Amino acid sequence: MRIKYKVAISVVMTLICFNSLFTYYNVYSHKKMKMKELNERIVIKHKFLQETISQTIFDFDAEKTDVYIRSLFRDIDVMSISLHDYSDIINIELTKKEFSGHNVIKDEILLERGERKLGVVTVVYSTELIEADISQFKQSMFFLTGSLVVITLLVLIILLGIVTKPFGRILAGIQYVNTGNLNHRIGFYSRDELGELALALDEMTENLNKITASRDELNREIAFRKQTEEELREAISQIKTLSGFLPICSVCKKIRDDKGYWEQIESYITHHSDAEFSHSMCPDCMNRYYKPVNDSQS
Repeated sequence: MRIKYKVAISVVMTLICFNSLFTYYNVYSHKKMKMKELNERIVIKHKFLQETISQTIFDFDAEKTDVYIRSLFRDIDVMSISLHDYSDIINIELTKKEFSGHNVIKDEILLERGERKLGVVTVVYSTELIEADISQFKQSMFFLTGSLVVITLLVLIILLGIVTKPFGRILAGIQYVNTGNLNHRIGFYSRDELGELALALDEMTENLNKITASRDELNREIAFRKQTEEELREAISQIKTLSGFLPICSVCKKIRDDKGYWEQIESYITHHSDAEFSHSMCPDCMNRYYKPVNDSQS
């Protein structure tokens, strides 16, 4: 797997984990805030009912009591409300049809005036709206998280493509050099670490090329010297052959070689040196072999 894919997967997984924790924290904080707001409203309504309904029941004012109870019943959080008058004069029971009885908060309000117990009001608040709001908030957060992950992934792919492109050129240059092409240069220069790396590799290739050229030149020189030495040894060997003791016939002047064969002195010298012969006759031999013949004819 290429490094850019590894980096992308690592970043995306880290981002998903971080956003999951962030989403959970925000959902928890949002739910806590909503429950706090509901509890504050319950406290306010509790105090209001305790004061107003206690007074209306004490005054036996059924009309005002009904108005206050029904005005509270119209609140979206209230699912049911019941008033039980201990004197059985005013009793009210109101319940909304969509009320399911789950996820509720029950508040019982004791009605009294001084030490006299007048009755009790029971108000049931539903938290289903809060749960629905939390569910919608979760969906919004998950959508935001998914969008953020997708956008981050796209941006990361683009950035990794920009960053890994110089790596590709550097790797291709190293492969060229590895095949023996020391004249290849990466040619990528920038003011960052990758540019410095490419420049260092080009300089290393240039130095390696110079060292290789010097080595080849040295090898050629060594080969030339070996050849020269071989020729010199061969010449010295020939010189030693001609300068040593040569067995020569005292009569016909033939020379015996290393194998025991006798050959003419001219042939032996020709084979063991660069000398060549041209035959002629000296004056002494001329007088010795040809002068008597001339004298007899005269």
